[in-house]
Amino acid sequence: MTRGRLADPAQLLQWLIGDEAAFAALVADLTVGETYFLREAAQIEVLRRLVLPDLVRRRGVAPLRFWSAGCATGEEAYSLAILLEQEGIGNMATIVGTDISAVALARAGRAEYGAWSLRGVPQDVIVSAFRRQGDRYLLADRLRRQVTFGTLNLAAPDYRAVMPVLDQMDLILCRNVLIYFAAEAVEAIAARLHDLLAPGGWLLTGPSDPPLWTFAPFETVVTAGGVVYRRRAVGRPSYPSAVPDPAVDMTFPGASPAGCEDVAKLPRPEPAPPVMPPDPRPGIRALADGGQPQAALAALGQAIDRFPLDTGLHYLAAVLQIDLGRLDDAAASLRRVLYLDSTLAVAHLTLGTVLRRLGAADDARRAFRNALALCAALPDDTPVALAEGEPAARLAAAAAAQLAGTEASQ
Repeated sequence: MTRGRLADPAQLLQWLIGDEAAFAALVADLTVGETYFLREAAQIEVLRRLVLPDLVRRRGVAPLRFWSAGCATGEEAYSLAILLEQEGIGNMATIVGTDISAVALARAGRAEYGAWSLRGVPQDVIVSAFRRQGDRYLLADRLRRQVTFGTLNLAAPDYRAVMPVLDQMDLILCRNVLIYFAAEAVEAIAARLHDLLAPGGWLLTGPSDPPLWTFAPFETVVTAGGVVYRRRAVGRPSYPSAVPDPAVDMTFPGASPAGCEDVAKLPRPEPAPPVMPPDPRPGIRALADGGQPQAALAALGQAIDRFPLDTGLHYLAAVLQIDLGRLDDAAASLRRVLYLDSTLAVAHLTLGTVLRRLGAADDARRAFRNALALCAALPDDTPVALAEGEPAARLAAAAAAQLAGTEASQ
């Protein structure tokens, strides 16, 4: 509204309806575009050692169809192209990337990235897949041509009507996307993704995304990279329920990589107990204080599974991840905190410090400004939520100092 010099939300609505560029800018502001090449190494290995061999074995030389749903600025879709080339099957696949943000897709189409998008990528991959131009990295044309991008809202009821190419997909990546949807939307999206898979096709979601086996009749495979989903192949036994039956053989001949277990029985959701269990945080803090941060983080993961909407647990996870030097994970945890409650000033401040250490100065400054604005709206002596009793004035001073330091370092 400030950008459009509007005073009335009704005017904003009319502006967004009538101005495509304004709507695209709003979507870009609202969506989370955090991504990078070859993200989640364990899942990349699952693709390399389980999913791709299974598809090639079953499909032979038939073309493969891959979809990166919620692809943001394209790193995930192009990572598929890189992976396929490494495995010698780059000429066998069509790759589609979709996102709700036209701004993000425009950047994806340019296939031009900074060092932040390539963090953790082996140097030999960077040399073979990119051409450096100053401080930017341009993806090789042979890889860029393999990917087609299009705008799609995953909350829309019919994907095929918007993009007819989205049908009979052999692999769908929808990672770190569903965490941002309400439960009802996740249920509907899960059913649509299952419907768009070819028989035997695979679906990978992110480690933090909600489980989908209760929403559609997926086969589920437990791997070193987490649970992955599969649409039952023609001729394979079906299941009476969405939870896999351990008595059914779900091994894949010729595709039994190390680190990928046989299918495990996933527990059916249990009804909530009538009495709330005790707060797990004291025990978790005791483990951390006792020099067992890994054990504390493992216990915290179990607690978050039980209380996924507890901002305090997600914030504690970020603190432990920072202590362990896992800054990318900490940034993701803090973004979950802010997704659940965007008014938590201490989460903005902590996110800013993490992003500053990661070299994302612009995003860090934005986080510090958010923390300052939230603290300024409180009386100076008001204790800030999740800040161990720190008053708003002291937290504001810390945010101001961090902001000044970030601006001075530019």
